[in-house]
Amino acid sequence: MNKIKLSKIILIIAIYSVAFTLLFMSIKSYQTYLNTYKSCKSASNTNISSTKKIKNTNCININKFSTTVFNNETIQKNPYKTLSQSNPKIQKNIAGHVLRLHVIANSDSDDDQKLKIKVRDSILSELQTGLSGISSAAQAKQYVSSKFENIKQSADYTIHENGYSYSAKVFIQNRYFPAKTYGDLTFPAGYYDALCVEIGKADGHNWWCVLFPSLCFEDATTATVPKESKEKLKSELTNEEYNSLNKSTTPKTDTANNSKIQIRSGIYDLFH
Repeated sequence: MNKIKLSKIILIIAIYSVAFTLLFMSIKSYQTYLNTYKSCKSASNTNISSTKKIKNTNCININKFSTTVFNNETIQKNPYKTLSQSNPKIQKNIAGHVLRLHVIANSDSDDDQKLKIKVRDSILSELQTGLSGISSAAQAKQYVSSKFENIKQSADYTIHENGYSYSAKVFIQNRYFPAKTYGDLTFPAGYYDALCVEIGKADGHNWWCVLFPSLCFEDATTATVPKESKEKLKSELTNEEYNSLNKSTTPKTDTANNSKIQIRSGIYDLFH
């Protein structure tokens, strides 16, 4: 009997020992977990603090720079920044005194691109003699508008003569043009009135130039701007506006005429 009681007591003690051991191990594991959690949280807070410091360092105070004036010194430090770019009003005034030509090919196939050049040549041949005696952009637009039927007939004739059945659309529209260099004059990017000639589906690359005053060259970046064209610009623009055209905005190797011009809006420009 005593042996049985003793065995029970030993069993009970063993059970309690195991229970206490498991409890002790659980408490220790929990403490380890808490310590690990605190360490991770501390490290996380440190990283967040560091990130905030980095962000604050990279922040630009817009108000601080809102009154910046791009003077000649600024332009010299950054040759791709011009007075007309820093002052949209200058670009707008320049645009009001020129008329551009925008010819869009039916597609990007070699044949359609060659046809585009032939149509361009026919249009320039049709217009340049009449435009030579015109002294303002307003007169140029009026003259070109009066020649819409002739321009279309000339373009359509060139298209059909080369074996194509599609026709051309002719109209004047205010469109966005990227910055472009003509000889030693660079016209800033922005919206300009243009004589638009769309061939067929008008899904191909385009060609553009300044129709008035005459700055339409096969290779505009290496051409010499005619003195007569410069004189017309000078008579129409202020000294500040004309001088801004002599500031380089794009490299002389510009090949912008091989890219497509997209119709853009002020809302698009605001968010992009």
